[in-house]
Amino acid sequence: MKKILCILIAALAMTCVANAQTGSKRKAPRKVAKTAVQAFNPSTFTGTYNNTYSDGVGGTVTDILVLNFDVATGIATGEYTNESGIIKKISGKLVGQKLECTYDEDGDEFATITIINANTLKLEGFTGTFKRVAAEDAAKPAPDAAVEVNEEAPVDPAFELLKNR
Repeated sequence: MKKILCILIAALAMTCVANAQTGSKRKAPRKVAKTAVQAFNPSTFTGTYNNTYSDGVGGTVTDILVLNFDVATGIATGEYTNESGIIKKISGKLVGQKLECTYDEDGDEFATITIINANTLKLEGFTGTFKRVAAEDAAKPAPDAAVEVNEEAPVDPAFELLKNR
């Protein structure tokens, strides 16, 4: 009887060890993100959007995009203001769920615009996203400030000493 009891205890211990080793390698079940699928609404393209980002030298710059989308025709018109304040007229047409836009001036490609959500657009070729803002809150880029020119350049005292020798 003692032998059978010892064998059962040993078998139980081996089973527990095997389960512990297998359990550590087992992956946790994946959690599926619950995302609500929103119906595509092309009228979301209409609005004023800003894209603010670093200028690479410690400041920030803002691009402004103003779009007016006509749902009946699938055509959008608007203007794009770059970080330097230069305004260019653009127009585009709806292709699938994307708005393909070109510059009115020369017909060059501007961007393909995708709706991320009701307040955010993604423009292919642009870093970051364009966020919806009120038209009156759109930050107009300030023109470059005039650099003050000092007519008389300061003279290094060491140069004055050399000049006198």
